[in-house]
Amino acid sequence: HIAETHPDIQLIYMTGDLVPHNVWSTEPEENVDIIGNCSDTIHRYFPRATIFPVVGNHETHPVNL
Repeated sequence: HIAETHPDIQLIYMTGDLVPHNVWSTEPEENVDIIGNCSDTIHRYFPRATIFPVVGNHETHPVNL
C-alpha cells in the first residue's frame, strides 16, 4: 500500500529489532536470514530508495551484546 500511495519515497530507516522478541531461542543464522528477508522485501517495493539499516538489540547473538 505504501509503495503504491507514496512512490516517491527516497529514504527509509530500517530501525532494527526485526528478530522476534523470544530472543532466548534465536540462532545467529536465523537472525541473518530475518534481516536479509526484511531488507530484500523493502528493496523489492522501494528499489530506488536509500535504506539506512540500524542494528537493534535483538539482532545480535547473544542478545543485547
